[in-house]
Amino acid sequence: MEGWPDETRSAVEKAVAEATRAQRRFAEEDDDICRRALVQDGVEIIDLSDAERARFAAVCRQEVDTTRKAFDAELISLFDKELDAA
Repeated sequence: MEGWPDETRSAVEKAVAEATRAQRRFAEEDDDICRRALVQDGVEIIDLSDAERARFAAVCRQEVDTTRKAFDAELISLFDKELDAA
């Protein structure tokens, strides 16, 4: 990409950003559809408070760290960068 003309690189970066926003919107819509279907089928969904979510993350930390080690460090870095931007 570094060798591409500025206009081409800019157009691709713009298209990727737009596609990313659209994909996230589609994922949120799909989450809503799935949640409604589960509730309709009688599933009780418990939404965690911020404190409960933090406690859950702390309890799972060791497993998350183990799983992350199975992936390429550069890929994890890109993933973390996206999470920080979200």
